[in-house]
Amino acid sequence: YIACREMTFGGVSGVYENGLIWNGSALAFPDVDSAVAEDANTLLITLKDRARRRFFSNDTARIERVLALLREKGAAGE
Repeated sequence: YIACREMTFGGVSGVYENGLIWNGSALAFPDVDSAVAEDANTLLITLKDRARRRFFSNDTARIERVLALLREKGAAGE
């Protein structure tokens, strides 16, 4: 299942006007309550319904760019 999900979303992963697709998961910007860099390679996003999502990347600059974008879209720090 995980491999199929990664293959399906891998081709469309990225930042879009209303959200992002990353690590096989779609996320709408209006649903984000807060976002923090849990460590250099992990972004922890808390949604307005209090669900949490972790996004991972070996590229620390990518984590920083996505965190800055989420803050620009209104996400608070925790």
